[in-house]
Parts: sequence; C-alpha cells; structure tokens
Amino acid sequence: MELKIQCPQGRAGSTPAAGISYTPLGVFFLSIGVYIFMSDKFQLLLKQICFPEEHDAFKEIKDGSIETVKLFKSKRQWFFVFSFRSVLSYESFVLFDSLLHSSFNSLGAKASFEIRLFSTSCDDSLLEDYFSYALDSLKVSHFSIYSLFSNLKVEISNNSICVKAPAAYY
Repeated sequence: MELKIQCPQGRAGSTPAAGISYTPLGVFFLSIGVYIFMSDKFQLLLKQICFPEEHDAFKEIKDGSIETVKLFKSKRQWFFVFSFRSVLSYESFVLFDSLLHSSFNSLGAKASFEIRLFSTSCDDSLLEDYFSYALDSLKVSHFSIYSLFSNLKVEISNNSICVKAPAAYY
C-alpha cells in the first residue's frame, strides 16, 4: 500500500499531477527514528538529573521518551512532554518527579511536565496514589478544594476517572 499526498491545483504553483508519495515503510522508519532520537534525549535527561540506574524504578522508566520541550528563557521555565508505554508505578513517578524538580531548582530554573501514555490501564490503588499526589499539590494554594476532595475515593469506570462523593454531598 502507498500513501499519496497531492497538492490541489493553484496551491504553491503545483499542478494536479504534482504530489508527494510515501510508502508506509518509509513513514514507519521516520517515526521510529524520531522516537529513538527523543528517547536518546530522555536517557541524557535521566543522567543529568542523576536518576539511579541501579534503582528498580530505572527498569520501568528507562524506555520513556521526550515528545516535546518548551523553554521560556525569560522565566527560566522548562515544559516537557514525556511519553511512556504504560502508567508508571507511583514510586517511580515520585522519584522521577523529585529528581527532575530538584535538579532544575538547583540551577535556578523550574520544570513542569505532562505525561502521555500508550496504555492507560491501572488499578484503583494506583489511581488513588496519583489522586492523593495531585491533591497534596493543592494544600497550600487551594486549601478549600483540597479539603473538599481529600476524603473522597476515586475509581476508573468506563474509561473515565470518577470521584465518589458520599450521599451528603449531593
């Protein structure tokens, strides 16, 4: 099978016959090449933040990749988009988060990130750990939200995250 992209007539001096042709194999190698390049950058980041290779978490996190990086020079802020095959264990996530933030803080910079996953399956216990982590970040800046949600349970239902409130909340 071959994918053909043709420019419509009148666009950028093209003719109806002008076009670009890609074979799926070429596109596959291109996307794999980009993934390998960005996973190499992720490996470099792991070294720079001193992620311990002998730690059990390294086995889980080492196959990650950097999808994008945005640098806001004037604010000395970095924003990363990381991708992983599946949800990281809570311990691996906390170690990675801690090392990333402390490394950037030691340089007078700030780092924030988003994680994208190929597989999002996880159990309720892991979900509760992540929910607690998110709530803890609200303790100081949004205490009222923290106090409303801190005793609630979360679960996954129909591929959605549900926060369960007792009947008195309704």
